[in-house]
Amino acid sequence: MTDRSSTSSSDPSSDPSSGRGPLLTALGLAVALLALDRATQLDPPFEEFEEFGEDLQPFARTTYHIDPAVVPGVSGVARFFRNAQGLRGRIVSGAADDVLLVGGSTVACTLLDEADALGAAIEHAVVQPRRLAALGRGGYPLGRLLPLIDKVLSTPTLRPGAIVVMLGANEVELLMNHLPWTDGPAWDPDGPYGPASWATTFAGWYRANGDGRFLVRPRQAYATGPKRDQLTPPQRQVVETATAEFTAQLTAVVRTAVDRGTRVVLVTQPIAFDATTGAASPGWAPFFHAEPGQGVLPTPRLMHELVERFNAATRAVAASEGATLVDLAHTLSSCGPCFYDQWHFTVLGASRGGAAIAGALDDDDGPAR
Repeated sequence: MTDRSSTSSSDPSSDPSSGRGPLLTALGLAVALLALDRATQLDPPFEEFEEFGEDLQPFARTTYHIDPAVVPGVSGVARFFRNAQGLRGRIVSGAADDVLLVGGSTVACTLLDEADALGAAIEHAVVQPRRLAALGRGGYPLGRLLPLIDKVLSTPTLRPGAIVVMLGANEVELLMNHLPWTDGPAWDPDGPYGPASWATTFAGWYRANGDGRFLVRPRQAYATGPKRDQLTPPQRQVVETATAEFTAQLTAVVRTAVDRGTRVVLVTQPIAFDATTGAASPGWAPFFHAEPGQGVLPTPRLMHELVERFNAATRAVAASEGATLVDLAHTLSSCGPCFYDQWHFTVLGASRGGAAIAGALDDDDGPAR
C-alpha cells in the first residue's frame, strides 16, 4: 500500500503547494526590486512645500466617473493617483532614462486615466525606453513652480535625464484673474463671475464621482457673460511685463538644467482655437474668476493671442538656449477633438501630444517639431 502522506511530502509534483516556491521567490524578487526603486527617494521630496497642500501628497488617489455627454473624449472612469513622491507616474530616481513632465493641469491630465494621461502616452510612444513622471500642479504658473523645479534639479537622487516643460495656460489664467478693469461692465458680486458663484462654478472643479458636470456652469457663464476682444493699453503693458518675466524665468530653468546635466524639451501650450478659421472648441469653458474690481474675460480670439504671446516666448528661449522645441500649439491647432475645454486634453489630445514629445525625446539632435 502506498503511503500518500509520505508521497506528497517527497514528490513535489503531487503537492498542490509545490509550485508556490518558485512563484513566491519571483514575487519576493519583484517586491524587493520595487522597494529598491522607491528607496532611492523614500522620503517625500516635496513635503517642505506646504503651500502645495494635497497636490503633492504621496499615494493620493481619486476616481472620477465621467458623463460622456458632458465631457466627451476622456477616459470615462479616470483613476488618478500619485506615487510615493507625490508625482503622477514613475518614481524619479536620478537615472538617465527618467523624464519629468513639468507644468500645470494640462500636464497633470486629471480627467484621464493613468493609462491615457500624457506621461503614459509619451512612455508608450518612445522608441528608446523612458520612465515618465509628471509634476503637474493645476493653476500654478512658472513662477510658483520654480521652487519645485529647483528642488528636482539640485537633488542628485531626483534629477532626471530630461525635463519636458509645457507652460503658458496658467500664465494666461493668472492674467485674466488679475488684470485690472479700466472700463467695461460693473462688477456684479452675484453674477456668474462673482464670489457668490465660486463655490459651484470656479472652485472644486475636479471632484470624485462628479461626472464632469463642473464644466456646465462655466460653459453657461462664459456663453452669456461679457467678454473682451482686445485689451486696453494699461492691460497690454501688464501682459508685456509678465511675458518678459516668464522669458527670464524659463531661460534660468533651461540654463540650470543644462548646467546640471539634464536635457530640456520645451513644449508650446496648445489651445482649442483654430486661428485660420476663428473657430473655438464647443466645449470652451474657462475657469476664470477675479476679486471685485478686477478681471478680464477674453473672447477665444483674444485668449489665443495671449497664449501665443507665451508660446512665442517659449520658442524664443528654445532658439536662444539651444533647447529642443516641440511646437504642440502648431501641431494640435486644428484638432478640436483633442480638447474637452479650451486647453485640457482628451485621450486623443494626450495621445497625439505624447507622440510628438516622444519623437523629440528620441531625436537627440533633431530640429524643432
